[in-house]
Amino acid sequence: MNLFACPACGEPAISSREKFRLGPMRAVRCRYCRARVSVAALPSIILLALATLAFPFGFIAGFWLCQSSGSMPLSFAGGLAGFIALPLLFRLAHLRLVPLVVRKG
Repeated sequence: MNLFACPACGEPAISSREKFRLGPMRAVRCRYCRARVSVAALPSIILLALATLAFPFGFIAGFWLCQSSGSMPLSFAGGLAGFIALPLLFRLAHLRLVPLVVRKG
């Protein structure tokens, strides 16, 4: 399991599933130091705004890339592949680019 280091104590305590479920207003407790850990607000909100466009643009991009084949079923299959693949890239970006922060309180 991929564990991220707690920003307070540095121990690997936050799983990728927990980090993906975090938002600027939601925090989890570190397993070691019990600090409240969340994600940074601005990078999280920017990535969320871009991710809302992932589904339609993923479908359009996949459809457009496969349209040159001249086959309508292949174009729709490409659209569905883009519909699935682009949001997965945003999930990976969230795990890699949005830092963990300690929340007070």
